[in-house]
Amino acid sequence: MAQPLGTHPRSLIKEKELEELLNSYDDEDIGVDRVDSSTEKKGFTIAGAEDHSFSIVSHKKAPSGGYHLRKLDIILINRNLRHFLKDGNRRPRWHQVKAIVEVSVSAPCKSMLQQIFEKAALMFESQPFRWFAIGLALRGTTATEFSFVLVNQGGVCRTNWAHISGYDAFNLAHIVFALSYTKPEFLSVDTSMTVDLLSGNVTKIKVKDQEFNVIKHVYSSLILFGRGTHVFLVQDKDGKSHILKDA
Repeated sequence: MAQPLGTHPRSLIKEKELEELLNSYDDEDIGVDRVDSSTEKKGFTIAGAEDHSFSIVSHKKAPSGGYHLRKLDIILINRNLRHFLKDGNRRPRWHQVKAIVEVSVSAPCKSMLQQIFEKAALMFESQPFRWFAIGLALRGTTATEFSFVLVNQGGVCRTNWAHISGYDAFNLAHIVFALSYTKPEFLSVDTSMTVDLLSGNVTKIKVKDQEFNVIKHVYSSLILFGRGTHVFLVQDKDGKSHILKDA
């Protein structure tokens, strides 16, 4: 059974311990069977569900593909990708980051949220298919409090800082479980866009009843709070070229 973060046997918060603990929140506390380690290593958990995993792979090596190098304490990525990258010789790309987990023993709450905002901007710049960025801040010597954050180019919505005990600990478990198995649209993926899983490039965009092939991603806004515009050069079914702007 997964332990509440605040009762973890180690005295100080560490990214590696949190990675293991966050990935254990698929057990009977939430009403489903826990996955044994041999099954988890194969990247298979619940039939028909999305399969994501928390990873510290970007803790020492910043993801590639962004306009600015920024390391992340813990990220949410596909489970198979986590096992592919865990030897430390490879690093993820920004388009593979599905959510951000910021971890600190004593950093001010405001500073931790600022870190999430800045890293969310890198997600938007490299992920034109992303509606909003999801962040989870864990703070305290034994990860005693948390805040859940949603960021888009229009603003921020977040929970108050809550101590990881009682009902709030159960709420955190639900958040972690949902992030692990939810569908792409609930992780803010624009389903009108077709994305190449390897390159992260948008290959097709559907607008109402028309589908356009993407020739090139022309422009990406580097400003977090604003219109968040992406511009594409696209081609319709008749081979005619168009400029498509997605705000």
